[in-house]
Amino acid sequence: MSVSIEIDLKNLAVGKMGPMTGGIWMSLDGIDFPEQNWIDFPVVLMSWWGAALRRILTGQSCDEDIDFMEGSFSVSVVRLPDSAELHFSAINESFERNIVAACQESVVAFRDSFVDSARRLLIRCNEMQYSSKDLSDLRMVLSEIEGFQRQ
Repeated sequence: MSVSIEIDLKNLAVGKMGPMTGGIWMSLDGIDFPEQNWIDFPVVLMSWWGAALRRILTGQSCDEDIDFMEGSFSVSVVRLPDSAELHFSAINESFERNIVAACQESVVAFRDSFVDSARRLLIRCNEMQYSSKDLSDLRMVLSEIEGFQRQ
């Protein structure tokens, strides 16, 4: 079982107005959700997803919905009781709540996937000389998650 956050770092784009766009999706046991190279707002999403992961890691929450901005897609993340496992459900709510894929992953493995993806995204943003409030938010939440990692 595996869950990973995938970002197409080669095709990020910054328009004259608005946040950075590019391919971002999750892979749940080999199923790409919403689909491979899904075009959305990677910096915004990673800052949101990081905040949700931080709440799970610190025990402020045991379940979070991490949304995509484009379309009606989300991933429900639930920390299993008395466990170091997370349960993921990929949901398409176009017409009704439809679970597209589901799997379990360790908290540590998902945290590591998030940290790796966030670091690579930050490096690429620096190379592109991109800055935004969402990027600052991502840096802060990544720092907090990395601090939790060392504890």
